[in-house]
Amino acid sequence: MARQMQVTAQDKMSAPLHVVTPMVKSVPLSQWLPGCDVYLKMESSQVSGSFKMRGIAYRCQKAVQRGSTHLVGASGGNAGLALACAARLLNVPCTVYVPVTTPQITVNRLKSEGANVVVHGTNFSIANERALQEAEKPGVSFVHAYNHPEIWEGHASIMDEAAAQLPSKPSVIVLSVGGGGLMSGVLQGLHNVGWADVPVVAMETYGAHCFNMSVNAKRVEPLDSITRWREDSRGAGMRCSSGGCLPRSTFSSGTRGTSRLEVRTGPGCRVWRKCCLSSIVTAMGREARRLVPWPTQLQE
Repeated sequence: MARQMQVTAQDKMSAPLHVVTPMVKSVPLSQWLPGCDVYLKMESSQVSGSFKMRGIAYRCQKAVQRGSTHLVGASGGNAGLALACAARLLNVPCTVYVPVTTPQITVNRLKSEGANVVVHGTNFSIANERALQEAEKPGVSFVHAYNHPEIWEGHASIMDEAAAQLPSKPSVIVLSVGGGGLMSGVLQGLHNVGWADVPVVAMETYGAHCFNMSVNAKRVEPLDSITRWREDSRGAGMRCSSGGCLPRSTFSSGTRGTSRLEVRTGPGCRVWRKCCLSSIVTAMGREARRLVPWPTQLQE
C-alpha cells in the first residue's frame, strides 16, 4: 500500500516530495566485519518504496514549475512508480509507457497511483521511444528514469541526510548501480557536504554490468540484452569480480532479477531486490577487505 503524503497547493512546488529516511546500524553486518560499523540508508521508506522518489520527484517539480501540465516516462519498475507518486502529489496527470514484459502486478500498482499506463513494445527501449514521441506535444515533459542532472540533484539529498545522521565521516560508501542515477547523485552529494574524498564502491550484477564494461573499456559499452542467472532457494549464485573504488573503477557481482529476497540486517527482516543485494554481499564478503580501507588489523 502506498504511503500517503499531504502536500498543499502552496507547498507542492517548494517542499520536497521525498521523506527523510532512517539511517540504521546493522548489527549483523557490523559483527561480520569486526572493527567496522555498517550503516544502511533505508530508502524503502520512501513514498514510492525506493530512492527513485528523490530524483524523479525533484525533476517533476521543476518541470511543473516551468509550465508542464502532463508528465510522461518509460519504466516497468521503481522509476515508473516514483513518477506516478510524484505526479499524484503534484496533482498533474502522467503516462507511464511499459514494455509487454512488465508484470501485471506492476501495471496494477502504477494504475493504483493514478498513472495512465500504456503497454507498448517488446523492451524498454521501444517503450522509451514512444514516451519521447509523446513528450514532443506542448505542455508534456519527459521524465527519464535516471539520466538527467535534475534527477542527480534530487538524489544528492541522500548525502545531506547521511551527513546529519552518521556519527562521523564514513570510510567508504557501497551502493548498487543500474543506470547510474543514484551513483551520480551520491557523488554530487559527497561534494556538497565536503566528503569528496570518500571512496564509492559501485556494484553491478552480472548480466547487467554495462557500467563495469564501459569503465574497463574506457568507452560506452551497451549490453545487447539483460540476462539472469538461475539460483537455488538460498540465493546461491551471487558472486563478485575484481575492481576498485570510484572514480578509479567499479565492480560487478551476482544476478539480476525481479523477485525479492529477505535478508536479516537487524531486528526483524528487511526486503531487498536481488540487484541491490549485490551491495550487501560486498559488505559481507571476504573480498570487501581488499576493496575498501578497513582497519589495519583486518588486513592481516
